Amino acid sequence: MKRAWAAIDIGTNSVRLLLRRQAGQAWEEEKRVCITRLGQGLSQKKHLCEEAMARTESAVIEFAKYAVAKGALRPVWCYATSAARQADNGIAFLQRLTDSGWVAAELLSGEDEAKAAYYGCQANGRPIMTEHLNKRFKEVLEAMKDPEINPEEIVFHSIRHTSAGVKLRLSKGDLKAVQGDGGWNTPDMVTKRYAHILDEDRRSLAAEMEAKFYHGETSQKSITEQAAVSANMDTDALAAALTSNPELLMKVLQSIQLANKQ
Repeated sequence: MKRAWAAIDIGTNSVRLLLRRQAGQAWEEEKRVCITRLGQGLSQKKHLCEEAMARTESAVIEFAKYAVAKGALRPVWCYATSAARQADNGIAFLQRLTDSGWVAAELLSGEDEAKAAYYGCQANGRPIMTEHLNKRFKEVLEAMKDPEINPEEIVFHSIRHTSAGVKLRLSKGDLKAVQGDGGWNTPDMVTKRYAHILDEDRRSLAAEMEAKFYHGETSQKSITEQAAVSANMDTDALAAALTSNPELLMKVLQSIQLANKQ
């Protein structure tokens, strides 16, 4: 069996497995992901709930078993980030994972997490700086020659904002789905920071509101007119019945006089 190297990332919303195996001079790489929502309710209580921990534990152990079956050493190294850092029982949860015997769980500091993100950007392990990324991105935008795009006003991170707005539209306003896909801890990251109002959606909403509102007003007016016509018809029918039947007319008058006396 080929020797494999594995690592498991325990995030706020998902658990990810990276598995690498050497095949001659090349490397085979496999990635897996499972949405577990470890940070469920964390913004209110600062405490990992049992349901979220159980889901995450199940995914972590399943990934670890898979990695070991593919040639990785046991225990598989895994690390947790934001959710475990914020929770008052985050350390205890990582110890629980380690006690399973399948993983060696570690808590990454915010600084170490940021460094790992940079180091993982290039194949040679050297970090890529923001200005380098934006420079290459600008070159791509300039090559597009789109008259509606000003390369000086857009940076690479802008894509994350655009992505949030488009996902919110495609999901028909499903904040939790967009939050989970973006890896954010709370829906506020979607509504207050990343998702922006799209002009096309504004125009569409305004047109739909106008059509349905005025259509509804017309319908209500029509209903009112129909009710008035119906009432007139009922009055005319009653008058005709009383005129053609004197005995009925007398009984109606007697009833009115009796009601007035009471």
